[in-house]
Amino acid sequence: MSALPEVLPPALPSRVQRMSCPLVLLGAAVLAGCVAYAPGELALGSPVDALRQRMGEPTARHALPDGTTRLEYARGPAGLHTFMVDVDAAGRVQSWTQVLEGPSFARVQPGWSLAQVRREFGTPTQDHAYARLAQRVWSYRWNSWDCTWFQVTFSLPQEEVSATGSGPDPRCEVDNDRTD
Repeated sequence: MSALPEVLPPALPSRVQRMSCPLVLLGAAVLAGCVAYAPGELALGSPVDALRQRMGEPTARHALPDGTTRLEYARGPAGLHTFMVDVDAAGRVQSWTQVLEGPSFARVQPGWSLAQVRREFGTPTQDHAYARLAQRVWSYRWNSWDCTWFQVTFSLPQEEVSATGSGPDPRCEVDNDRTD
């Protein structure tokens, strides 16, 4: 009986290999932890324990002025979605929303504090300080059709919003000169 020849798949271009590895790791992590990506069909009024069973531990907690707590579920570190879940003092889910989207970004106004932006949108994808300009810029990835990210500029040392805008997301830049 002869051995069957070993059939190897064709080599994938290195760019495809680089893109697929994080996706495989994300899928494995979600399956291993049985954690849902989004709140989905979680009913309002559900206990916070049901939320944790569904989505895991939040990536951050934010105290809101009305005494409720906002739980941040950033799907990153370079993800396109962040879910904010508001929980009342009794530990019941009051509302949830995916905050990284155009209409949400449009609400940001000059004068908002750094803490207020963090409460509304969570941890930024990138945080850069420009000492000579006395500015700090937060960049948020989001699911935009034109591969841009939302950027918030804070004046320093006040840490207040001085400008907002969008710019090209570096993840979408393609090096057409590469040969690998």
